[in-house]
Amino acid sequence: MNGSLAIFTLAWAFICLFPASQAGPKNPEELRVYKQLKQLDCGVLTNIIPSQRLHRRITGGRISSLMSQPWMAFIYIPSHLELCRCGGALISERFILTAAHCFKLCPKSSELRVRLGELDLNSSADCTTYDYKLICAPPVEEYTIEKWTIHEDFDAFSSWNDMALIRLDRKVVFKDHIRPICLPLSDDLLAFTTLMGKPYIAVGWGKMEDRRFANTTMEVYINTKNCSGGRDSSFLCADGSFVDTCTGDSGGPLTWSTMYFGTVRTVLFGVVSTGASDCGTGQSAYYMDVPTFVPWILAKLAEFPNLLDGRNKMSLPDMGGIGDGHADAVVELAFSRDLGSGFVLASAGLDGQVMLRNGYTAAWIGSLRRQGMSVWSVALGEDGKILASGGGDCTARVWDVVLGRQLAKIPHPDTVASVDLNRQANRLVTGCLGPAPLVTLFDLQCLDKTPLMVFGGHHRGVRDLAFCLDNRCVLTSSYDRTVKMWDCLSGESARSIVLPHHAKALELHHGGDMVTIAYGRSLIFLDCKQFEVLKHRKMAYKVTAATLHPNKESYVCGNSMGYVYKYEYSTDALLLSYFYDNGSEISFLRFSPDGEVCAIGTTNGSIVMWLQNMDKWNIYGLSDEDFEKEEEESTS
Repeated sequence: MNGSLAIFTLAWAFICLFPASQAGPKNPEELRVYKQLKQLDCGVLTNIIPSQRLHRRITGGRISSLMSQPWMAFIYIPSHLELCRCGGALISERFILTAAHCFKLCPKSSELRVRLGELDLNSSADCTTYDYKLICAPPVEEYTIEKWTIHEDFDAFSSWNDMALIRLDRKVVFKDHIRPICLPLSDDLLAFTTLMGKPYIAVGWGKMEDRRFANTTMEVYINTKNCSGGRDSSFLCADGSFVDTCTGDSGGPLTWSTMYFGTVRTVLFGVVSTGASDCGTGQSAYYMDVPTFVPWILAKLAEFPNLLDGRNKMSLPDMGGIGDGHADAVVELAFSRDLGSGFVLASAGLDGQVMLRNGYTAAWIGSLRRQGMSVWSVALGEDGKILASGGGDCTARVWDVVLGRQLAKIPHPDTVASVDLNRQANRLVTGCLGPAPLVTLFDLQCLDKTPLMVFGGHHRGVRDLAFCLDNRCVLTSSYDRTVKMWDCLSGESARSIVLPHHAKALELHHGGDMVTIAYGRSLIFLDCKQFEVLKHRKMAYKVTAATLHPNKESYVCGNSMGYVYKYEYSTDALLLSYFYDNGSEISFLRFSPDGEVCAIGTTNGSIVMWLQNMDKWNIYGLSDEDFEKEEEESTS
């Protein structure tokens, strides 16, 4: 089968076997916004203070603890503080979601301000005492409003479609006390509010039982009920018998902590809208149902060219090299963590190239300077700005990706077959094919790059390695058929297992708690903390590569015949099988941190990007002539 026909067959198989995802929008611009929102480190709290120990109960609710509502926005006019005050929720670095009537009720809406990171309106510094120590939040930050986007069908009399977006005058730099909240983007979260009686937390600086405005952020638990009075599913309703939101809480968030794409996050489910003027008397209170308005939110945000406004976006110079695939086998692929504007994908090839691509679109960013005849391994720091590579020239190299500049070149006694960086990208661990020392730990802040630690215990060369357990240990696999865990403090081997064959692939799961190991015709999943086998799967083929999805619901394997298989983790049921031709072996597999993309490396130098939400494959590694032939043959 020729290359062009292989591409056509692959695309056809993927379209037939993978139905369209229901979670992502189909409009390209709205899909862009959807992906950017998913990439945000949203709905997480600082771990400086255990907030559950700080709550002080008050009648009908509680005072928020320090930095426990980092997405909370205070919208007000300084000269009309009693008349014009609302809440809102930070959903990205430029946008606040709030109620539309907050714009309508203010006589001088052009004078409105937005304050972030606030707790106590009457205090110049927000502090608390914990564990006999005084802990203070960073200073609050004030913003003006660049633009209001009011829902087109908002009706001030009935409060229908009481939804608005605020674009701030400048981007927000996220800190411990200022962070975005997650929007309900997945199918399960979009259906979350359809079940009545669920509890939510409402937050605001509204009126209290004594009819005075709260000076400190207040939280109340709200239970939903079926709406009356002709209200449809765009409303969430509560009875307000014992606790209630009140004047001044308008626009504030209704939240709950739940699973968000595999991790527990705080998600925005409602926006405080309207209710009885006599709060807390049992009359209905109304909230806008955020899941209903997610399509509107995505559509409005899509009108702006870059939702995230370039936060941590890498502006990389042209570093030379070619823009298609590798000229020889792809031996390793590495994703950066969430950069706010996407992921970076690095690839190592036996052609001596390290290439960088956009982790979603696979658009080529650049290539680093050639490293001898072959590169065997590549690793990226979490922010994608520092890269390490190991090669057949017996060196490990450290690069500043943004500048395209080599920071360090560390000689080794043999081919550096594996490298990894810790989270801070200030430590490097390397594995050699031999002779000893085989595994070496370096402190990259040390100017002379002398080894910080040497791990001795493998009898043959090291194939794969990875930092694990919060960078306290290093996991290695060797051609001596052992997998070992090393203590970075003592340098001793803490745990070890012996395999029937040497491991062909070793992957530390994105969550850091599991290891996927492929050897011979077997695949095992190992608990990283207990160093115990959780699952052993025997295959009918020799496994050359494997990767576990971030949500642990599925895994993908490849073999030497060019096949890729996808299985359900819990049942091992086969979900997909297809054949990638051209006589190539599947040499490497890796899911992106959010699971949206599975990157596949092959021995013919191609990089295959499985874009799950867009239901297609992108294949890189063919020349322009190959693509022209493909188009001609497809037409004929």
